Amino acid sequence: MLAGSIQPHGPGAVIRGKFGMHRLTSAFMFFWFGGFAVKGIFDFVEALITLVSQPALQPGHIWAGLIVPALMLTLGVVLLRFGRSRDRDEDLYLLEFLRGVLEPEAP
Repeated sequence: MLAGSIQPHGPGAVIRGKFGMHRLTSAFMFFWFGGFAVKGIFDFVEALITLVSQPALQPGHIWAGLIVPALMLTLGVVLLRFGRSRDRDEDLYLLEFLRGVLEPEAP
């Protein structure tokens, strides 16, 4: 997200802006990871206790309780890092674009 303003400055203008995630995106991620943490940790601990207390009983849902929370957390972190890495040079790109649009061309 880009939020900014254009303010007069001498014969020209100053453009100020802020790059970042939208507040709704941050709020969604907070609740998503928070809900995952509560449910995932509960499932992980329950599966681990079942696995340790009843080693002969090892149905698939026990292993799913151990593996799925770890995979979901890993996928969430990877997606977040991927999105941020794609945004890494956006501010430079936008600055160059604005310079090209706003600066007068030499004859």
